[in-house]
Amino acid sequence: MDTLLAAAAIGGVVLGAGNLFLTLALAKKVREAGTSTAGHHQKASVPEIGDKVGGFSAPDAHGGRISHTDLGPGRALLLFLMPGCGPCELIIAALPRESGRPTFAFIVGDPADAKVGGLVAALPADARAVVLPLDVDIIESAFHVGRFPTVLEVQDGFVTYVGSKLPELHPAR
Repeated sequence: MDTLLAAAAIGGVVLGAGNLFLTLALAKKVREAGTSTAGHHQKASVPEIGDKVGGFSAPDAHGGRISHTDLGPGRALLLFLMPGCGPCELIIAALPRESGRPTFAFIVGDPADAKVGGLVAALPADARAVVLPLDVDIIESAFHVGRFPTVLEVQDGFVTYVGSKLPELHPAR
């Protein structure tokens, strides 16, 4: 009986040690995977404060073009929206009719879609809209935005606010 009890105890220790070894090995792999992409925005959800806006150029909803240079010196408000997104519509409804700063809405969808047209029409008169199909990479490559809605405030080409709601809007400087 003592031999059986000793064998069971040794078996338990061996199984416990094996389990601990496998858990630590898995934790190491997870940690390595997390650090191998640190600092990269590969399929990131949102940019970080201090990130520089990448270069881009895209047609706006009224036949002109918008590029990173249009964000200009000073502050600009950037909205990333989708049709059929309730929180996106709330953001547009909360925008002041004249913000006093450059405001750009990047809307992902089909320009021929009535819902997309409704979002563009609901924007304040001084806002500029860019409508991009889902397969266009500008939003991810220039802004590192991968979820909607996302609101960015940019100052002199650098991200100063990231959120899913409007920041407190102060007059542009």
